Amino acid sequence: MSVPHVEGYTIVGKIGFGTYATVYKAFRKVGAREVVAIKCVEKSKLSGTAVNNIITEIRLLKLLKHKHIVEMKDFQWDDKYIYIIMEYCNGGDLSRFIRKRNKLPEAVCRKFLQQLAMALKFLRSHNVCHMDLKPQNLLLMTTPALVLKLGDFGFAQYLSPDTYHSSLRGSPLYMAPEILLKHKYDCRVDLWSVGVIMFECLFGRAPYSSDSFQELAEKIKSQAEIEIPHGSSISEECQDLLARLLQHDPAKRIDYEEFFKHPFLDLEHCPSPESYTKAVELVKQAVKNDAEGKQADAFTQYCEALRYFVPLISAHQSGTQLARPCSKLVGFGPDHSPVSHPHLTWLPLGFNPTSTKLLRSWGKPLGKEVNAVKKTALRARVNDYTQRAEELKSLLYGDSVSKSKVGQSTVAKIGITNSYTELYNQSTSTPKLASGLEIGSVAEQYMAEGQYKAALEKFQGSLGVLVPLLSSEPKGRRRDLLHQQIQLWLVQAENTKSLLSLTDMNEANISEGKDGCKIH
Repeated sequence: MSVPHVEGYTIVGKIGFGTYATVYKAFRKVGAREVVAIKCVEKSKLSGTAVNNIITEIRLLKLLKHKHIVEMKDFQWDDKYIYIIMEYCNGGDLSRFIRKRNKLPEAVCRKFLQQLAMALKFLRSHNVCHMDLKPQNLLLMTTPALVLKLGDFGFAQYLSPDTYHSSLRGSPLYMAPEILLKHKYDCRVDLWSVGVIMFECLFGRAPYSSDSFQELAEKIKSQAEIEIPHGSSISEECQDLLARLLQHDPAKRIDYEEFFKHPFLDLEHCPSPESYTKAVELVKQAVKNDAEGKQADAFTQYCEALRYFVPLISAHQSGTQLARPCSKLVGFGPDHSPVSHPHLTWLPLGFNPTSTKLLRSWGKPLGKEVNAVKKTALRARVNDYTQRAEELKSLLYGDSVSKSKVGQSTVAKIGITNSYTELYNQSTSTPKLASGLEIGSVAEQYMAEGQYKAALEKFQGSLGVLVPLLSSEPKGRRRDLLHQQIQLWLVQAENTKSLLSLTDMNEANISEGKDGCKIH
């Protein structure tokens, strides 16, 4: 097709094409010469269904305004074309991003899945189902950080949770089995597609990669087992989400509520004004408990604050509005008055732990501008919290958490050694219980040594053994001890996740020299 003329814009090059549309890069002629993408749809190529798809896409894009959905800025038409003018995503699409790297680290996959999940959560709040989720429709912005945006709503539909359809929609490789097999389907088809995208991010190919549609259809019909490639290593949480997304039977597939709450995504700790407020509140409580000598409580609160602060560092680098850093920072004594704190210097002057106006002394929003000083201040603050958490960890658990070596001062602080020993002595008649306790003890050892990934795996392994045993354990002293130990290790597992999140952040913040982009 010849290059069309779009009023108010200068077209500079083609960036993509499809069955009935071509996408061009263009500049706005007036003002700041904004860069846009213009989807030019040839009317002569449109069937009745295609016309409906275009109308649906325009209607939805006008409605759906979200940071992880491609924004439609305007639309025009003439006698030959329909023009959909959208924001320009300068990083290409996720398919190209994966191909350049063969596969992505789990931490990077998690970042992309979090952003996609936030977009889907917004769609579900409007009863919209995308119907064509695939890496080619997930566009990337590279400045100031790499951000995923969901695009191409040509197949999207309004589907409430109890609405079913039966027409063929989507791209076969990412299409849910119930669509390919021409069964009735609902909004859960998007969750299957998310599973395929997740698999491709982690392993560089779709689970049912095929040379032909016939081969793909046969694999789907036979419900061929989806296997993790040999030699691959992913976390238990990652594997659990992947398995629950890629269930052939939609009734067995994870639902949206469970998906949005899944620990692999951890949407609770994604950057937002609310998460910032929670982080500040937790630090306030941690400093107060630290000053009062409640070290176990302070350690847990510092760790939980880090779960919120680490994503906020990335958001700060990406220009997300946070509170303005303060230059004078102090701690608090038992009477809530400002004191010189020996370990932390990053709470704002005038910040009262008993005040309900938590953000009053943190100043006004930064706006979109970000400079190196503010980035450094936020990082330094988190580094101080991390250092204090590490110091408390050493005080609480010592250089070794061997139950035979922990000193009485530590026992008094964490209050677990005697109960653990009593429980372990009562487990001799139940080998599975003894094994679960031993795994948990090893997890504590790894945690004390700073081997957080190994510690988390062991905590999860231990809890995977102990929690089912608790449900069948008869009432009595041993059950009480087991419940206490499980609760303790649940908290320690969460604390380990917090400390591990710093490592994950460093892994996810990888530089792509040629593209000049960073993943945040």
